[in-house]
This record gives sequence, structure tokens and C-alpha cells, in this order.
Amino acid sequence: MIGNTAARDGGVAYIESSGDVSISECTMTGNTAAQAGGVACVYISANLSISECTMTGNTARDGGAAYIESSGDVSISECTMIGNTAAQDGGVACITYSRDVSISECTVTGNTAAQDGGVACVYISGNVSISECTMTGNTAARDGGAAYIESSGDVSISECTMTGNTAAQDGGVANIVLAGEINSEPLVVFRKPLSQGLSILWGGGQELALGGGLCGRGGGRDGEQQ
Repeated sequence: MIGNTAARDGGVAYIESSGDVSISECTMTGNTAAQAGGVACVYISANLSISECTMTGNTARDGGAAYIESSGDVSISECTMIGNTAAQDGGVACITYSRDVSISECTVTGNTAAQDGGVACVYISGNVSISECTMTGNTAARDGGAAYIESSGDVSISECTMTGNTAAQDGGVANIVLAGEINSEPLVVFRKPLSQGLSILWGGGQELALGGGLCGRGGGRDGEQQ
């Protein structure tokens, strides 16, 4: 899927579905949408799976590659995402209303958002899991160089390598607003000086379990750097 354009949503595809949707083993390059989802704009009431895809140089207002509204679960796995751009939120993906979101075994490099979430901007009521990912050189002009997450569930970040991600305001790696708990075990590797605003996690009054150079603030409880 190369060089497709939409005057509104979904440069390649606009999908509305009450059943499950699976997108796999695709290459998506240089696609553009004026509003949501440079590659795909997806509104579903079931589950969405995106796996083994390469997304490069796609552009949209929200979700440089994908804009997703789902009342089910969203899974993104084994994908390579390079140089995607959002004029507002989510350089690669903007995900809203979902139950649980899982991002695993992805390589994510050089994506940009003019507002929040250089890689992903996630607004959901469920749980968020990011595991075994490499995120390098992603940029947000506001919050969350790699990810901006608002969730009323729990957030887990494990076995990830995050290097050289930047945000002009909060969270060079991630800015997280949640009502549940965050667990960054067993391993989160950050290679960036804390003086550059590595990561700020907002805990909504819950205890934060911090590791690997995270800086946390949580409802009157001081976060500790390790």
C-alpha cells in the first residue's frame, strides 16, 4: 500500500465493523489522510489485530499510520514503524475507547507528533501493555516522546529499550495519566540522561512501581528513581 491519499479519513482504508478485524503482513508507505489515519481509520465494536506490518512515512492529523476507535481489544505486534507523522496526536497510532491495548515486539523509530505521543497516543478505559519493544528517536512537541497514555486501568511496560525519545514538555519517553497501577517490571531499559526529562508518570493517587530510570508522581507519594 504505497502513496494513497484521502481527503478525510484513512489514506488506504476506512473500516467500520461489528466483527473482529485483522491486518497482517502488509507494507504501508507514504500514505496520507487529511484528518485521521494516514493508512487506516478503524471504527469497530470488536477486536483489532495488526501484526507483522511495516509502516513508513505515513501522515495524518491524528494517527500518522492508524486512527483506532474500538470497544474491544487492540493488539499491535511484530511491526516496524518508521518516520510516520501526526499533525496532532500519535505519530504512529491514536487509539481511543478500547478495552485493553497491547503493543509487543515492535521496532519504532523516528516518528513525530506535533502534540502528544510521538509513537502512540492512547485514551482508554482498560489496561495498557507495552512489551519487548525498541523505541528510538521519536518526538512529541508536547507530552510523551514515545507514548502519551490516559487510562483508568493498569499500565505495564516491560523488556523495552527506549533511546533518544524527546518531548518538549513532560515525559521524554512516556507521559502517563492513570487511575490504576503502573508496573515497569521486570525490565525497562532507558538510555538517556534524567536531566533531559526522561519520563514522568502520573499515578492518580496509586502507588507506583518504578524501575530503570523512571520518574514518578503519584497522588502524594514520592516516586523514586532507580
